[in-house]
Amino acid sequence: MPLDKLIVQQIEFADKILVNKIDRVNSTVLSQICNQVRALNPSADIHTIQHAQIDPCAVLNTSAFSFDKALTYGAWLSTPRNATAVSELEEYNISVVRYERYVPFHPARFYERMAAGIQGVLRSKGVVWFASSNRLAVQWSQAGGQQFSLSSSGPWFAESVESELKGVIEPSLIEELVKKEYNYSTGDRRQQLMLIGVNLNESSIHQALDACLLNDTEMNGGPPTWRKMEIDDDPVTSLLFPAAAAESPQQPDEHGNNDVLEEAF
Repeated sequence: MPLDKLIVQQIEFADKILVNKIDRVNSTVLSQICNQVRALNPSADIHTIQHAQIDPCAVLNTSAFSFDKALTYGAWLSTPRNATAVSELEEYNISVVRYERYVPFHPARFYERMAAGIQGVLRSKGVVWFASSNRLAVQWSQAGGQQFSLSSSGPWFAESVESELKGVIEPSLIEELVKKEYNYSTGDRRQQLMLIGVNLNESSIHQALDACLLNDTEMNGGPPTWRKMEIDDDPVTSLLFPAAAAESPQQPDEHGNNDVLEEAF
């Protein structure tokens, strides 16, 4: 069965259908999408949403499923329950690649790589760590062929710990506390991405993303050097904080902090 037919069957069989990312299309396109979905499934509840935000009560424990109704739908039970069936992931060569590292991304290299796209990726999401915004956890999201989006997720938890204890105990003790809590020197700062697509090559994707990480020389410079990337070579800050990026950049202090970015979040 072609993948498009599988998707159509899933729409036809659904009780609740969520049309997400409605902010990415105009009202005319949205109306066309909803009309097409309604034509496939006149009885389903259709919810139009942004950023997957919906009242859980609208989709959980609604008792909308009817087994009697399900029995009337096509051949959804054509494969006996005790038979071995090929999963949808296998049938359509859909694969999942997980990526986790404890080194920050160079903002310009990451932006260039992601703007070019990664072949076969249909959906990716996760949390990323940029050297130029060392204090900030950044949410990453990309769907289909659309431009990726970045959004602030607030400071890393380790950053909160460091800020609270700064001036109270020695910096070396703070570092040891963070290492002890998370079992590595970066606290909870990390790259944690999941990419879903067709015929993905895990090794190639890992290599492409690894090339965006800071190299050893850049890592040795530490946060004060990293933060200069915000001024010299950082397209990421302007995506996260367009208003702050429009202001005259300020030089980072000895800890790699910058008042413009601090005010932005």
